[in-house]
Order: sequence, then C-alpha cells, then structure tokens
Amino acid sequence: CFPFKIKKEGFIELGGGVLQDEDVKNEIELVVENNLPKDLAEQKNYISKLGSSYLIVIYIKPLKKEINVAVIETYKNTIIEKLKYNLPNLQVEIIFD
Repeated sequence: CFPFKIKKEGFIELGGGVLQDEDVKNEIELVVENNLPKDLAEQKNYISKLGSSYLIVIYIKPLKKEINVAVIETYKNTIIEKLKYNLPNLQVEIIFD
C-alpha cells in the first residue's frame, strides 16, 4: 500500500495539485497564520509541490482601506525566511481577495 501512496502523491504533484504531506502543510500553515500582519485577514491558501519546489499562494483581505506595501513585502519575506531551511525552493505569492 505504501508504494501506491507514493505514486499517487507524485501524480497529484505533477498535476499541480495541493501538497499531500500533512506535516509539511501544517508547518507552512502555522508560519503563514502566526506571522500575518494585524491589518490583514487570511482568507485561504493554496500550497503545491512540484519536485523539490513549493508554491504558497496566500489569499488575504485587508482590514483597512489602505495597506502599506512594505508590510506585505515583510510578511512575504518572513514566511520565506522561516521556511527556507526545510523548503529551499520556495515561492510565495500574496493575492488580495
């Protein structure tokens, strides 16, 4: 059963599906949530893996009419900094929802 699971996860990854490793997914989600600036609300996120590359797309909603771009850039860089040792090939995208 274990080899089938590995093959299944590989096919999902190749197809651009969501990350299948729950431990890594939980680690990423904790970093995303715990570093969210107070003026933003996370709506949802999408985490995928292709080979050794990870893509995190974070959909956020501003709680104020104006938001400083530096705050968004700092948030993105903080996520990358905290995850780069375990996920060296990481791309983070932030989308306003």
